[in-house]
Amino acid sequence: MVQHILALPLVAKVIALLGVAALGVLGWAKHKAITEVSGAATKATESKLLGWFGRKLYAAAPPPTVASAKPHNERTYRGTFVIYAKRMTYSQDHFFEIEHEGTAHTVPVKGTHLLADLQPGTFVEIDTLVGQVYFVEVVQRVRVFKAKAKPRGPLAQGPAGY
Repeated sequence: MVQHILALPLVAKVIALLGVAALGVLGWAKHKAITEVSGAATKATESKLLGWFGRKLYAAAPPPTVASAKPHNERTYRGTFVIYAKRMTYSQDHFFEIEHEGTAHTVPVKGTHLLADLQPGTFVEIDTLVGQVYFVEVVQRVRVFKAKAKPRGPLAQGPAGY
């Protein structure tokens, strides 16, 4: 068969080659057209079907819940600051003591610089995380509240002096 093709004149070979090339281009164009049409049809069907399904699913879903602003393992201590010190028994064991309505609370904490500058008698609010380190709490925030200053001077007891 190869001998028959080689025996053809040059014009016949060129015409055959151009015919094969034309059939290749035609096949490529048909493939591209079919792919684009089927892709567009698939995309339209998907968007309509998924849109319908999404609306049905969203209508059946429960409303979203609002996450709590405070984590479940966070504690807040509020009261008068008494002391922040290191225990004598272990090298890494620190604690702070706070009084609130006559009750003293001693809280073991991981060593922190947040409590180092607090003066005893300061009214504070201390937020800690429980369960981050074994047997102690981790101090996250310290808020210091300014005590209301008692009025002083000649008008301290009112305009009439009593």
